Amino acid sequence: MVLWGIMRKISANPSILVSPPVASDLEIARRWDANSAARSMELLGNGDPSYRALKNLVHASLADHEVPAGSKILDVGSGLGYLAAELADAGYRVDGIDPSSESVEKATQLHGGSDGLAFFQGTLQQFAAAHRDRKYAALVANMTLHCVADLQGFMFAAAKLLQPDGVLIATIPNPGTYLQSRPDVDVSGIDLRVEQTLEIEFRIRNHAPHPEKVLFFHRPIRIYSVAADNAGLPLLESRVPEHVGPGRSRDIAVLEFAPSQRS
Repeated sequence: MVLWGIMRKISANPSILVSPPVASDLEIARRWDANSAARSMELLGNGDPSYRALKNLVHASLADHEVPAGSKILDVGSGLGYLAAELADAGYRVDGIDPSSESVEKATQLHGGSDGLAFFQGTLQQFAAAHRDRKYAALVANMTLHCVADLQGFMFAAAKLLQPDGVLIATIPNPGTYLQSRPDVDVSGIDLRVEQTLEIEFRIRNHAPHPEKVLFFHRPIRIYSVAADNAGLPLLESRVPEHVGPGRSRDIAVLEFAPSQRS
């Protein structure tokens, strides 16, 4: 059962709890469309060193699970396509998907000529329904799950797309520290032991916020685990690195899921 926060303003702070009807896939995509130009400037200018460090976590997990070069990988929430392109350069065959049409257009312009790389617009659920015959050795969701409104639907779709010996690798803001350590987000009075939907600024450390606030789905790790279990993708491992790039200590969690027959 998903537990939602009630709509309320939190003092004079920019964080606002929003009601579930606002949290649609269309609304989420609209906000990321509005931010795609700002995000493009950050990544083109190497203005997000933590993002580069996150990519190292993904590569390490793929190596740990012995996903060989040549395998098919689906980059879920591929954004501007930098991680997908890097994985393709490493020898993987990569499909990238993202709900933001602006991001997919920019990703195709930037990386569309790379061998073994293609981009698609839509949610994971839409992709799974349209490509029932596709199977992947790994699904990568790099800083994506906290942007997904329908977590259970996402996990069911992931299970359909994974090979029996495949793995879902996800990085997320650490539910135990991330919101609490952001000075621009007031979580006083919010019960972070349950799922909450927040509207917050997307901003990189020492950078101006993006034009449009984004929807942030705070979920304790147990909620991810339950949704994955329901889809037949038990949580294999959950770990919190001490540091990821120049970010705050223990700010990122890495979650790895695999089909039941593998675990």
